[in-house]
Amino acid sequence: MSDQAWEQLVDLVDQKYGIVRHKKHTEKLDGKQELERLHDEVEFEKDGESYKVDRISSPAVTDTKTHYAHRGTAQRVEREYDPAELVHRVEFFRKTTSGSWKEISPEDLM
Repeated sequence: MSDQAWEQLVDLVDQKYGIVRHKKHTEKLDGKQELERLHDEVEFEKDGESYKVDRISSPAVTDTKTHYAHRGTAQRVEREYDPAELVHRVEFFRKTTSGSWKEISPEDLM
């Protein structure tokens, strides 16, 4: 999802339901501590239930190498990243009665 499409989605959520919380945070990538993944989260309420939309932006994976043990099983996977190219993924969540977030499909919001 492009930056413009994400901003349009956030504006639509704000107009239709109102934003309860909007936060951004980063986390280090496994094996590449110099690279970071950015989470842009928007929480809102619809019909008395809490929902969250999370846009994850991270460097693109350019190569994947699997290292095998002598038994033929994968021991570890090494990924090469291109820090100049970002990829974006959007995930949707609904808060359960226990307070944890459960991933849902975008159609479940309709």
